[in-house]
Amino acid sequence: MKNKFSFAFFQQLLSSQAQKKSERVILTIAIASFLVHLAVIFLVDFGVIHLENQLPLLFAFGLYFIGQHSITSWQHISTHLKLKHQKIWLQALPFHAGAWLILLLFLYFYPSNDSFTSTDKRQWGIFFIFIACISLPHVISMQSVYSKKK
Repeated sequence: MKNKFSFAFFQQLLSSQAQKKSERVILTIAIASFLVHLAVIFLVDFGVIHLENQLPLLFAFGLYFIGQHSITSWQHISTHLKLKHQKIWLQALPFHAGAWLILLLFLYFYPSNDSFTSTDKRQWGIFFIFIACISLPHVISMQSVYSKKK
């Protein structure tokens, strides 16, 4: 009730010409801030695309995965679970450590003498199959998060 009275009082103080002018100023500021926001997003995206164009494919993929996908997903998980980042990290630690252990065991027992430094590209295929396998539980759980959002 007080807000309506304050707004009505404000309208009475300003003439109709002053109200129209203030509305135009507010609209101009809103449009300008929106355009600046779009320009910043464009410049950042353009910079990232240009940077990643100059990098090897695997390194560029790693930057995308860590910089965009992981941060966005982490925010969505935090919002969905209504938990602080530190709490989620501590709960995820056993799974994270397990994935690293499996990867290290895979690298140790991989039958190649040259490991991942040779020109033979088969090991990269196996590596990405491994990544896909450990990502499957994440994909399933994130699907349930996004389906509950709708």
